[in-house]
Amino acid sequence: MNKKYMLIVLVLLTMILIKPIYANDLDVVKLSANLQNQDPDPAVPGEYLELRFNVYKTGNNSAENIQFYLDVEHPLSFDLSDTPDRNISLWKGQSGDDWYYTLYYKVLVDSLALEGDYEISLRYKYNDIDVWNIEKFNIRVDNKEVPNFVFGNLLTTPRKLLSGQEEAKIDIDLLNIGKGDAENVILEVNLPEGFNPTYAYSDRINLGNIDASQNKTGSIYLDIDDEIKSGIYQAKVKVKYIEESDSKKELKEKEMILEIPVKAKPYLKVTSQEVLNETKTIFPGQTIDIKINVKNFGDKDAESVSLRVLKDSSHPFDLVEKSDFIGNLESLQEGEAVISIEVDPNANLKEYKLNVEIRSISENTVFIDDDSIILKVVSEDKNKNNLLIPILVVLFLLAGLIYYISIKKKNKKGKK
Repeated sequence: MNKKYMLIVLVLLTMILIKPIYANDLDVVKLSANLQNQDPDPAVPGEYLELRFNVYKTGNNSAENIQFYLDVEHPLSFDLSDTPDRNISLWKGQSGDDWYYTLYYKVLVDSLALEGDYEISLRYKYNDIDVWNIEKFNIRVDNKEVPNFVFGNLLTTPRKLLSGQEEAKIDIDLLNIGKGDAENVILEVNLPEGFNPTYAYSDRINLGNIDASQNKTGSIYLDIDDEIKSGIYQAKVKVKYIEESDSKKELKEKEMILEIPVKAKPYLKVTSQEVLNETKTIFPGQTIDIKINVKNFGDKDAESVSLRVLKDSSHPFDLVEKSDFIGNLESLQEGEAVISIEVDPNANLKEYKLNVEIRSISENTVFIDDDSIILKVVSEDKNKNNLLIPILVVLFLLAGLIYYISIKKKNKKGKK
């Protein structure tokens, strides 16, 4: 029995010790870096080489005064176009898959560089600790003629991309500015948050072969969220290709950034509705007013906002007042419209969906947002019965009270 108790005590002590150790691990700050991309790959003698490092941080504590220094040796060097040092003053929280710092460098490759692998080192220190951490990477230099890509003109249909648009078309022009031909070129577009491919695989483009100094254009189709704000959004594009001169026919990848400009617009939606009568309900044979609340969820102010109900021939309603003017609504501001309908006396008792059209103007452009309201028709007799029950209860209680008082008075008279 004593052994059993000792085992339990040991387990509890282990759990107590593990918890603070784990917590301390979370608080330890640690940085790491990887070479995400070199452009061109391989580097070409006599030309510039662009390097991109992604830096990650683990640990909950902040890192301050972070200093980076890129060490390069012949045949790589820095000229007046760039410097080897980078700085981050403060970094809070942990990094993630989509949250990290990116360091860009531009170095020159000597024109007499020999083919081969060359080592570079990224040094960094932080929190005023005078100890450099060093991570090493290899850069390949080759004088063979290889492809290299840049984006050309970006054409969109419609010409201005707006929030809430569907099936927007973007024509991507890819130029091969390298000296070598590229085979089986494929673009894979990773759209930013707020953008979605309209169709399956509509974010993937097969361009085929692109010779040196040539270009090809492909299209993607996307839907833009209604509530997206004005700005330029970055899509990550993977360019996959095979170098025509590569005897091994290995698949190469280059990651590029495609900038997508979007302008915001008003985005008007129904937030609530209210039946304007005493019972707050809709009976057959009634003529009722309905208040409809509308809010501008968009990033742009809306002018001359109006609401109109669209009649469906299958609905048992006549629209007495089918539209109302709301006025101007700033971003996140609410307004209200009132419509009037006459309900058919023989209307079925159920819910009806009425479509509404909310019209607005912004920057001399008319926008229309579609929404709907739900009207529920109930039995008037049923509602009367519902009201009758509490009335009968009150009357019964009053009758009981009157009876009790009268009996009490009779008893007093009898005693006299």
